[in-house]
Amino acid sequence: MNSNFQYRLSENQKEEIAQNLIEILQNDADIANETRTFISNWILTGPEEKRKAFYDVWILF
Repeated sequence: MNSNFQYRLSENQKEEIAQNLIEILQNDADIANETRTFISNWILTGPEEKRKAFYDVWILF
């Protein structure tokens, strides 16, 4: 069984998180729950477990 962290996001979720990150930096917007979860998972996930879903958000950002 694969014990790696499996993090998946739909294209819509990726776009919403990226947009929220932009709004946070540009307009001091509130952090959406989904963005908070993304940031938490990014911080707590080691480099060997980061997959495409993580990087797709940063590319959109």
